[in-house]
Amino acid sequence: MADNSKTLSIYDDLQLPLGSVRRSYLVKFVDPSKEYDVDYLAPHQSSNGNREEGIFTLKGEDLTEKQILQLFLREAL
Repeated sequence: MADNSKTLSIYDDLQLPLGSVRRSYLVKFVDPSKEYDVDYLAPHQSSNGNREEGIFTLKGEDLTEKQILQLFLREAL
């Protein structure tokens, strides 16, 4: 049985399943040297050690898996 927290299921407009992809696979779509806009900073990315909400620009090499997932879902990759 697959661990659903590690997979992303993709559906079409009619909500029919198209397939699933491992979340960690999405890293392959990130250019490590390119800059991406994200909606938050994780605690380890923030200067004050807390999660910060807002619009921030980070290099691909500095993105977390969750930030990459958000970019993928927004079709920003």
